[in-house]
Amino acid sequence: MIGFPNLCCALVGLDAFVMPPSDHSDRMSLIVTLMLTVVAFKMSVSERLPAIPYAMFLDSWLLSLFSIFVLAAVESSVVFVLATTDTTLARRIDAFALISSLTFIVISSIVATHWVTGIFIAFALGVAAFVEVSLTDATSAFISNLARMGGEAGFTAAT
Repeated sequence: MIGFPNLCCALVGLDAFVMPPSDHSDRMSLIVTLMLTVVAFKMSVSERLPAIPYAMFLDSWLLSLFSIFVLAAVESSVVFVLATTDTTLARRIDAFALISSLTFIVISSIVATHWVTGIFIAFALGVAAFVEVSLTDATSAFISNLARMGGEAGFTAAT
């Protein structure tokens, strides 16, 4: 839930690469606004999290989003200057920046949100393959164990 607003900001930030290179002020205002949004979000979240001496994964992810916005600002300025001489090259650079930024955002978001799930699934599939138990049997055994533990705790399943 914490990363979703920043993911939305990052995806909105990709709009800067789609704007015409001649709209430098609009591109820069979008990028700077999103940079300030990420910083404000980081400050807001850091007040609610415990103070620890090392960086959490969320810190690294927000820093990477901020870095993307900084690179987008530099790219926007370079493309603005190039557009006066070679519009085709400017649009190609925009397309490359859009694709590479989108790829980075998607991969880092998947890693940030699903690395625990991915590790669990890989471990479960590895154990199932090692024991040569089908995934259906493992799932049914897991569900029956949950039902048994719930029954022992006094919970009953709704039928």
